[in-house]
Amino acid sequence: MLKRAKTTDQLLSELLNERERVVRLQEKVLELAGELMNARKLLGDESHRARQAEEALKAGQLALWDWNIPTGEIAFSDSGAQMLGYAPGDINGRFTSWRDLVHPDDLAAIRHAFDKHVLGQTSTYESEHRLQHKSGKWIWNLARGKVVEWDKFGNPLRMIGINYDVTERKIGEERLKSSLQEKEVMLQEIHHRVKNNLAVVSSLVSLQSEYASDDRHKQMFEDTQNRIRSMALAHEMLYQTDNLAELSISEYLGNLIDHLAASVATVATDVTFTTNIEDIGFTLDTIIPLGSMVTELVSNSLKHAFPNGRPGTITVSVRTLDRRAFELIVADDGVGMPCSTDVSKPKSLGLDLIRIFVRQIHGEMESFCENGTRVRITFQDARARKTGARKCRAD
Repeated sequence: MLKRAKTTDQLLSELLNERERVVRLQEKVLELAGELMNARKLLGDESHRARQAEEALKAGQLALWDWNIPTGEIAFSDSGAQMLGYAPGDINGRFTSWRDLVHPDDLAAIRHAFDKHVLGQTSTYESEHRLQHKSGKWIWNLARGKVVEWDKFGNPLRMIGINYDVTERKIGEERLKSSLQEKEVMLQEIHHRVKNNLAVVSSLVSLQSEYASDDRHKQMFEDTQNRIRSMALAHEMLYQTDNLAELSISEYLGNLIDHLAASVATVATDVTFTTNIEDIGFTLDTIIPLGSMVTELVSNSLKHAFPNGRPGTITVSVRTLDRRAFELIVADDGVGMPCSTDVSKPKSLGLDLIRIFVRQIHGEMESFCENGTRVRITFQDARARKTGARKCRAD
């Protein structure tokens, strides 16, 4: 029977659990390291307790070491040599002999970790590096140690520690990284294709608009193109970014507003934009509804708030209210929306779409008609939303 392939989440969970288990085990062994090395010296290599200790180290894939730093002598448990495919005694007890087995690319990192410990920047020495097996292959070794003796000038004299073979974990990590990279490439390709497909749809709408018989229908086609563009822009940014989990709302809305302003430049030549958008990362499930709402509200202001070339300002702001809630405001200082307008009973497609998008992000919408039009929407990002929808005043 074929075994079911493990998912990325399962691999990641197993790797994290393995890492925690190794750390706990090493901390316990490190506490006993000094006692064990002293016991070996007192009892002799042939003693029953020493043999038991060696068997325990082998079973745990651990190697114990005791390094006399000034002389360069280093004593390893038999399991240390066997971990690398050697018989006990095949490697002499000099630090240089073990150093020669370290991968050249890892020597600097080992030295850096040792220096940090000696200078008191870390409570223990810890390093992951490669050691050459007798067969010629490289195995990954996790070493942890601690200086236990110092001279009167503060120089380290003796350091004890343990080694642990973490090759399987490193292979698992590489497999996980490869899997994640493949998925990221796939997601980027999907976003790229979605963006291209939306561009094709936008082009078809543009071609169709050329057959419109009046300005009203041409405006409808243009509005549709802007709606498509707001969605395509999000997929375009996700295709270009390294972070597929979220997008910067400030960058996204900045690009979107620039596009909207350019699309109606001939209609509202004296309208300026003011933005106050925090650099917040939102998921795609939040970004697209926000972009669609800004598209509708800004387009509505550009078309209706400044008749006969009247100058004015459109303001767009996004800010954090608390850890879970955010606020979007789109306002203009134009002629203002009639105060009799009931946003809960929209009579236009634009307002109806806004109401739908507010629902999607579990938000609340309020509108104000003094000194122009101001629409305030509070919402939660997809990662913070509760299962039940919040009350939406736009309903």
